Amino acid sequence: MSQNRRSTADQPLSGTFCASIAVVMEALLRSLDVIMYCNWDYLSGLERAIGLYRGEQRRRKRFTAC
Repeated sequence: MSQNRRSTADQPLSGTFCASIAVVMEALLRSLDVIMYCNWDYLSGLERAIGLYRGEQRRRKRFTAC
């Protein structure tokens, strides 16, 4: 009987845990949508920065190869 009590006690706990994860994921997705909508300039700046960083890495590789 002790095993049955444990399993029934675990079930609602895991259910609430999964629900909280779902809520957090939904909130994250919504915030990402807001960020994508509001900060296109920021995102394009980030892409440029990443591109410049990659370019620097390529230059360094060429330099070390020579």
